[in-house]
Amino acid sequence: MQVESRSMPTGQYRRRWEAVADDLREKIKSGRWQAGDRLPPISQLRETYAVSPGTIKTAISALSDEGLVRGVAGSGIYVNG
Repeated sequence: MQVESRSMPTGQYRRRWEAVADDLREKIKSGRWQAGDRLPPISQLRETYAVSPGTIKTAISALSDEGLVRGVAGSGIYVNG
């Protein structure tokens, strides 16, 4: 079976983790979540965004790389101050 390839204009394709990261980032920057707040657990975020746990972890990793959040072993993911 041959699969037809479709090309999309540059910049129009977004990975799911990018969309999740964008939404979480907006919630932090808008003040919905403030410094010290704990994000919902990965299982809840997975259900909210209807994606795999790996997608959530990748999105959170991106936010961590930006310095917006930090993980605390055995406790959760927290918004940085």
